[in-house]
Amino acid sequence: MKAMITHHRLGLTKCRLRNISLEGAFVEVKDFDVAVGTNVDLVLKVRFDQKRTHCRLPANILRVDEDGVAIKFHDLNNRSYHVLFDIMYSHHLED
Repeated sequence: MKAMITHHRLGLTKCRLRNISLEGAFVEVKDFDVAVGTNVDLVLKVRFDQKRTHCRLPANILRVDEDGVAIKFHDLNNRSYHVLFDIMYSHHLED
C-alpha cells in the first residue's frame, strides 16, 4: 500500500505501507533520518464518503529499522478514526 509520511524538518516523503492497525503502522521508507519519539503524520490517499481524499494520521515514531519505521497513532479525530477503521475492514486505499 502506498502512503506518505510528513515531518516538519524533512517534508513529505513517499513510503510503502507494510502493516497497519487501529493503533499504528509500519512503513517502509529509506533515508528517513528521524529519532524514536519524533512526531510525524502518516498521509493516506483514501475513498471516504464516495470521494477521493487524503487522510492525515498523527503519530509518533516507536522504532527505526533499516527498512522503515514503526509508528503509533495518537490524537485521532473522529473522521480519521472512521477512515482508519474503514481501511482496516473495507480496504478502501487508493493506488
